Amino acid sequence: MGERVRYGEGQTDGKRADVASGVNGRSGPTAFQLALITLGFLSLAGLDFGATYLRPRVSFGRTELVLLAGGGAILAAGMLTIGFIYRRRLAGAVDGLVRIASPLVGQGHRRWAVLSGLTLLAYPVAVLGPWGVYLVAPVLRLFVFWCLSLLLMVWLGAYRPGRTLAGSLAASILVLGTVALLSTYIPQVSNDRFSLGWSEASRYYYASLFLAQRIYGTWVPTSILHPTRYLLQAIPFLVPGSPIWLHRLWQVVLWIVVTYGAAYLLARRLELGEPSRRKWIVLWLALFLLQGPVYYHLLASVLLVLALYHPGRFWQTLIGVIVASAWAGASRVNWVPVPAMVAIALFTLERERGALGFAAYWWRPSLWAIVGVAAGFAGQAAYINLSGNDPSAFGTAFSSPLLWYRLLPNPTYPLGVLAAILLATGPAGWLIARSLRAGWSPARSLRVAANLGMLAILLA
Repeated sequence: MGERVRYGEGQTDGKRADVASGVNGRSGPTAFQLALITLGFLSLAGLDFGATYLRPRVSFGRTELVLLAGGGAILAAGMLTIGFIYRRRLAGAVDGLVRIASPLVGQGHRRWAVLSGLTLLAYPVAVLGPWGVYLVAPVLRLFVFWCLSLLLMVWLGAYRPGRTLAGSLAASILVLGTVALLSTYIPQVSNDRFSLGWSEASRYYYASLFLAQRIYGTWVPTSILHPTRYLLQAIPFLVPGSPIWLHRLWQVVLWIVVTYGAAYLLARRLELGEPSRRKWIVLWLALFLLQGPVYYHLLASVLLVLALYHPGRFWQTLIGVIVASAWAGASRVNWVPVPAMVAIALFTLERERGALGFAAYWWRPSLWAIVGVAAGFAGQAAYINLSGNDPSAFGTAFSSPLLWYRLLPNPTYPLGVLAAILLATGPAGWLIARSLRAGWSPARSLRVAANLGMLAILLA
């Protein structure tokens, strides 16, 4: 492979080089590929828009669905055909847009900042504003997001001509994705007396039980489910007469601070070559964690391990595993082994075995696993005794029926659990597999097997 594609630069015989087309085997996305993706999104967005707004008006039977799917396939094929016919023109589209955008951006950063800021605000304004009722279809929103990401890429290419096409696009998607995600928290900071989401009122009630004597004048048993979450949510009740918007704001702060804090602590441990790359890894990790999302009271145990883990300080790491495991045990029983697993993963990923024997290398991870699990169950037992509830009520998770049909697409969850897992973790898994293949050696086999085994246990 040749050097990576750069756009907005390069001259050949007095003419601008066709760097955007990705010819001569150069790596990175080409303008032609980006155009095809855009056309594909456009056709799918049109189909999704039509299906979304026709569904309440038309009773879809088998014939209607076949016609709709056939029409969508014809539309997509037509778009792609047009793309192939005009591929030469499409191949120079990005470079042409950058040339057009360069005078708008100018030499200084002020115009670029204004144009980029307006582009970043366009998506949350479109989705959360009055036009959001027309952007309900998921693929339609994805199409709008993609187009704005391309526009951000153009602004960045005009501002910094030396950046690669792939790097500019990745940075644009990460920043726009972060703005889009954080903007969803804005409506949550509200003084509306009605519930803004599922079980919101119940969650604030359960949080108040930790201060029941102060609030209600009597002692009440605390919650069986998610006790550490409600313990964190109880903090605003320390403010007498605290308004509902303060409780909602505090929960938003918990989501953001715990998630981005854990992402930063993990990114800090990675050898990224250039320190400037860390900010992009933090943004990606936070988006990955919040897609589920991972609840902040559970992620707090991971944050504790990341903060206290040190390869040369055994006792500090052990204390971190014990405290985090006790918190995880009080939070949810299936999170009992997670803090120890995080410490073991950090140890095995960062430290080569070298000349150490099997016992000399593995005694630390083994001890963390044993002590961590013991601390987790001890934390759970301590909370059961302090909560004032019947201990038998805490074992329902082991006796609840397993709804196996939910693994596959079903009426209550059309995507299905297995497909959702693949969608959420597939890209990261592919990157991990590529990394393992590139740096594989027999000496790493046991360390890799340990991490894959822990992932398999968590999946099961």
